[in-house]
Amino acid sequence: MRLGAQHCEVCLPQGVVHVVEGTGATAIHAALGALVAQGHTLPRRARVLLGEDLLHLCVVDAEAEQAQTEAQARACAAALLAQVLGGRTDDRQVEVSLLDHGHAWLAAAVDIAALDHALDALMHHGIEARRVGVAVLDDLRAVQAHLPREVHTVALVRERGVSLLGFERGRLVAVEWEHLDWRDRDTLFQRLSAYAGPPAAWPSAASAVRPVAHRGTAAGGRTGFLQPESARQTTALGGAARDTGWVMLPPRLGAGVVGDTGGAR
Repeated sequence: MRLGAQHCEVCLPQGVVHVVEGTGATAIHAALGALVAQGHTLPRRARVLLGEDLLHLCVVDAEAEQAQTEAQARACAAALLAQVLGGRTDDRQVEVSLLDHGHAWLAAAVDIAALDHALDALMHHGIEARRVGVAVLDDLRAVQAHLPREVHTVALVRERGVSLLGFERGRLVAVEWEHLDWRDRDTLFQRLSAYAGPPAAWPSAASAVRPVAHRGTAAGGRTGFLQPESARQTTALGGAARDTGWVMLPPRLGAGVVGDTGGAR
């Protein structure tokens, strides 16, 4: 299951994917209820992936003296994320994951109450959350095989924004989130141009730890790779991506994913 701020995506073991617009527990109940109504049997356990629009993310240098262990990295991330959250993290759960190269930690802060409500909704349907993870980490691992070592930027287009992943020598060093409507192609590619070069030249480049920022400025730069979320986005964005030099990756979701309106995404 993938849970975003305004949608829920459920993927059953047999490959059935159902997407419902809505928030939190309401979307979870709607998605699972629709699958049961269609005659599907729900699993007893689930893996829950949280979308970037539910999280505050940052990349922490694992080689820094104050971030050698998981506990140190979590404390370091909590302190840095507190700056983004106005000094408070007591209502947030901060977790860290060591990235594949071992050079950095990906830290994520999620609202504890929102997470508890989501897990309670699953339990209402008899489903235990086997693991709660970060969606962008799964997506990073899925696309890395398509990326050259020289890549600087990978843009993951979401329904309500875009995640920017910044690389140096094949290693993730920066994560940003831009909240926007991907249907506004001019604005989308204008925003993307600010992140097309090396992460050190990104608007937020200030340190080895870069919290996710919600910003709206744009600047010129070199291009990178773009992954749409759906076949519909591939069709809509393909021409503009080619015109601006972005290399399109296969969409994360295949064609024919059903949503709450009965249409394909």
